[in-house]
Amino acid sequence: IQIPHPWTRSINGITFLPEDYPQPGIAGDGIGCEFNGKHLIRFTHHEVDGILQGATYFLSKPDFPDADANFLGPLSITTAQNGDIYIGSIHDSGWLGGQNTGSIVKLTPSSELPNGIKKIQATAYGFEIQFQKPVDRTAAENLKSYSLSGYTREWKGGYATPDSARFQPKVRSAELSTDGTSVRLKTSELKTGFVYEINCLIKQNDTPLWPATGHYTLHRVPGGSSQ
Repeated sequence: IQIPHPWTRSINGITFLPEDYPQPGIAGDGIGCEFNGKHLIRFTHHEVDGILQGATYFLSKPDFPDADANFLGPLSITTAQNGDIYIGSIHDSGWLGGQNTGSIVKLTPSSELPNGIKKIQATAYGFEIQFQKPVDRTAAENLKSYSLSGYTREWKGGYATPDSARFQPKVRSAELSTDGTSVRLKTSELKTGFVYEINCLIKQNDTPLWPATGHYTLHRVPGGSSQ
């Protein structure tokens, strides 16, 4: 799974939540510590013909307005048996060193997650987006509720090599499941070896989904072949 830059800049410690994690909507998912952005990401995996691929999403908000209530700089992560997550952080004083300070933050599972993208998976005809809770049918089946772009990265010897070959596949149709918890997007042809940024603009009671964006790494199209 590729983690896009500069969406993140320095992922450090990672862990996988157990399958019986007390917050069912993210049980089994991976969590990564983003040091520079001072936030956490979540990632899901998808096995297609024995090949692993998957998507990344925000778990906590980057650029949180209350600096005192945010992470100093997440570096390490572990999960307790009761479901509490512990994040080890430092405040980096810069390349020249100095009086670095640290903190340990405990996160406790809440009663429920906000409605947002639970998981993105590739299909033979595009993508399936799963939500934490049912979404509005009219909004979910409106093609204007989605934006999609694909990109790759060719390293040219420098730091932060920019994206290349970005293109915008068209969303041809959007079909919501009977229970309202997943939507199947039929798109124009997708290219393997690309990462796809998928934005979902659906709102619930005028509230945007969280997370509303995922980046899916496509190595193989289900029912197709790699290139």
